[in-house]
Amino acid sequence: MTRQLYTCHATLTVIALLLVGLARAATTIHVPADQPTIQAAISAAQNGDTILVSPGTYAENIDFIGKAITVKSTNGAKVTIIDAHLVGPAATFKSGEIRSSVLSGFTLTNGVGSGPPYFIYGGGVGIFYASPTITHNTITNNLDSGINSRFGSPVITYNLITGNKSSMGGGIAIGGATVASFPPVVSYNTITNNSTYPYYFGGGISLNAAGKVIITNNQITQNQAPYGYGGGVYIANLFIATLCTVQLLRLCNRMTLGLRAELGLKEAARPAQTAMYRQTRFSSARPSRTTVSKQVHLPSTWVRMRHLASQVKTSLGIPES
Repeated sequence: MTRQLYTCHATLTVIALLLVGLARAATTIHVPADQPTIQAAISAAQNGDTILVSPGTYAENIDFIGKAITVKSTNGAKVTIIDAHLVGPAATFKSGEIRSSVLSGFTLTNGVGSGPPYFIYGGGVGIFYASPTITHNTITNNLDSGINSRFGSPVITYNLITGNKSSMGGGIAIGGATVASFPPVVSYNTITNNSTYPYYFGGGISLNAAGKVIITNNQITQNQAPYGYGGGVYIANLFIATLCTVQLLRLCNRMTLGLRAELGLKEAARPAQTAMYRQTRFSSARPSRTTVSKQVHLPSTWVRMRHLASQVKTSLGIPES
């Protein structure tokens, strides 16, 4: 009798666990049909859920609060807007979010970095010790960078990043090596018409002691760092931390015109010269298909950058072209 009761109890326990599992199966939450705001939907969601957002302008500053969920629009970025109204970042990831924390299909605009206690930079998207996926968004007209990642490892793909401004990294700023076991990825984005404040660095992208970063197949055009360095891309601490993978290094080494006009490694040049650093096209296309305008002729910079490129090639075993 005791054995039968034990067996029955065990069976009921298994059934209860199965029912709990079914109850927690991934669900879809619609905004505004099921929840009035995107943040309300995030708060109600559980890991694995999907939030589908209908077209409209949402005056919000969303925070994924550590959840592995997908937040996406139903009709794309052109008609689905998160307007941060200069209150803080349009989207924040600061609670250990992972690659399955996905933000997709929005225009993120009018954001600005936040203050204490976290000091989240990145008006469009602020990332702090997190590794989300940011894809198929338009990130425009934000302050403190379009996307700013500190000590994180995000995937940033297929976004239009335009018209943003910051002191370092108007379009994208990555600073501090990630604590994750995998590097940040920046691929297939169009990064255009971003800028820094005068005398600062990295109109398109800034990498500052960022550790290992994968940057491939991006178009980086018409970005500016007036009177500063690196209209297209600024890299600091190149030999203290490995800031690029082989893909980017190969790109830099092959595209000599883009390298000369765009990377703008620190050089004591006159403001009138450095102000001309800006980019027309910087992508993974073959050099014959790449054009660069407003080239600057700084012989000492060019010689040193060619020397750096030669050193990198040698260290990676890449033959001289």
